[in-house]
Amino acid sequence: MVAGEARSADQPVLRAAATGVALAALVLVLYWPATGGEFVSLDDPRYVFANEHVLGGLSWDAVGWAFGTVHASNWHPLTWLSLQLDATLWGGGPFGFLAVNVVLHALNTLLLFVALWRMTGALTASALVAALFAVHPLRVESVAWVSERKDVLSGTGWMATLLAYDWYARRPGRGRYALVAAALTLGLLAKPMLVTLPVVLLLLDWWPLRRLSAADPAARRRLASLLLEKLPLLAIAAAVAAATVVAQRSGGAVASLAQVPLALRLLNALAAYGAYLWKTVWPLDLAVFYPHAGYLPGDPLAALRWPALGGAALLLGVSALVLAAARRRPYLAVGWLWYVLTLLPVIGLVHVGQQAMADRYTYVPLIGIAIMLVFLARDAVRQWPRLRPLGLALAVVVLSAGALQTRRQIAVWQNSLTLFEHALAVTADNYFAHTNLAAVLVALRRDDDAVPHYEAALRIAPRYATALTGLASVLSRRGRIDDAAALNQRALAEEPDSPVMLSNQGAVRLQQDRLAEAQALFERALLGAPDYAIAHANLGVIAFRRGEVGRAADHFRRAATLNPVSVAAHMNLGLAMLQLGRPAEAAVAFETVLRLHPGNPDATRHLATARAAGAPASLAGEQ
Repeated sequence: MVAGEARSADQPVLRAAATGVALAALVLVLYWPATGGEFVSLDDPRYVFANEHVLGGLSWDAVGWAFGTVHASNWHPLTWLSLQLDATLWGGGPFGFLAVNVVLHALNTLLLFVALWRMTGALTASALVAALFAVHPLRVESVAWVSERKDVLSGTGWMATLLAYDWYARRPGRGRYALVAAALTLGLLAKPMLVTLPVVLLLLDWWPLRRLSAADPAARRRLASLLLEKLPLLAIAAAVAAATVVAQRSGGAVASLAQVPLALRLLNALAAYGAYLWKTVWPLDLAVFYPHAGYLPGDPLAALRWPALGGAALLLGVSALVLAAARRRPYLAVGWLWYVLTLLPVIGLVHVGQQAMADRYTYVPLIGIAIMLVFLARDAVRQWPRLRPLGLALAVVVLSAGALQTRRQIAVWQNSLTLFEHALAVTADNYFAHTNLAAVLVALRRDDDAVPHYEAALRIAPRYATALTGLASVLSRRGRIDDAAALNQRALAEEPDSPVMLSNQGAVRLQQDRLAEAQALFERALLGAPDYAIAHANLGVIAFRRGEVGRAADHFRRAATLNPVSVAAHMNLGLAMLQLGRPAEAAVAFETVLRLHPGNPDATRHLATARAAGAPASLAGEQ
């Protein structure tokens, strides 16, 4: 009898273990094709393949940089440490970074399932919530984009915090509370998206943990106690949030109220709340960038009026319904507030970047919507058991359709070309996608194909500095130096402190042989971005032309270190080493060029010269 009872008690645990393994395997199989993708030109250079602090791997110096730097307008040291560890383990190619993203998403799915099952006791419903989270196409951006390591890694912190909090809530104690705080802190150090998690934990106290009940005569005192319990967690979240705002402001990522007025931010936020829900049920036209009305021609308030009214009506209507049903079905209110509150940090009230919304922002918030739908369906099946076959069939259809669309969306992220071509196909007036596609085409030496995209971007957004300076670079290579200088000057008028704009105009002045002006522009660029490789490379060219070969070599060496895949930087370093009479170091530089560009005739010739201790050739600038 005792043995039989033991086997019976073990059954839910065995079922849960099997379910968890199945969910993790589903994610690995579904997302593994993402590991065959390339780095993309958007953010990945800054995060990985042109970042010496990441490619150098994990070391004490790298740890110091991760905690001490504000890079890419963010402070997320745990994300940097994870990328540095990847570089140490896997090298600098994209496979290892993408594989870890996939594994982290599988882990997050498993942790979410276990946390919900532990809290609710509802194994099937918890598994369905986790499966919806796992396979939804909106997850692809977070998984298939190396730079979004911060998303999946902070997601691990979120799920770990849920598990730790469930353990703490069952038997509160200092050690268990410390584990909750540690998990939250680690998640925040990966991405500050977790700032609302302490409030979500308070919601979970109501349902499903039932630490708070309106029927309790001491409910107010209990609520005060639970609020007090969350204060240290809120303090941790507030500290990281403040550090993030400082980092984003220092990087120029936060728009001022003059650039994006408060009324426009509110309207866009309301529209985005509705748009995210629409993309949840109809995730077909997903893009890496959705243009914000405030950066498009015309009246942005008029353009957003109706979408914002729709979003406001949806927010108010659903809020009223879930609050009315809160006593009988508290999961509806908890799931809805989970969605609304966790989107607040990224809904655009603090406006960062130029996008109206982003798929990656839904990584955690849409778990709340999944909780609402799945537990409502569970109650319906309990009330009307005949609906069970229909419910199971519907779940299979929804998950299968989501998985199919996810596979299609993964293909979009295979490389920069497919990414921006798709964005143009599914959005309108996307000046950002036009500009980035043009830059990709330029990198592929397809200038003639790039120019129409730069021109299209400038028709949509005539003051978009990145398009202005991108077109200027093409024109300068075609010998239209004066036209290029004029475009760069317009770009500088829009972004006078931008290292990119300053450096690009410096490159034009270098072509015009106006060395003093060029040097001043490159030095200004380095004031704002000391690790800007192109500025170092071109300062090296200026120094070389002036006969300051030692100084030139220092700049070339710095440029080659900052951007290890730059053929020009290594080539020029080799030539400077030859001029300095250091042929062995020159040979190393030319050998690096040949590894990056096998068969390069100039590198082959100069390598032979270096081995014979010959003389250097002339240098060229970079753009």
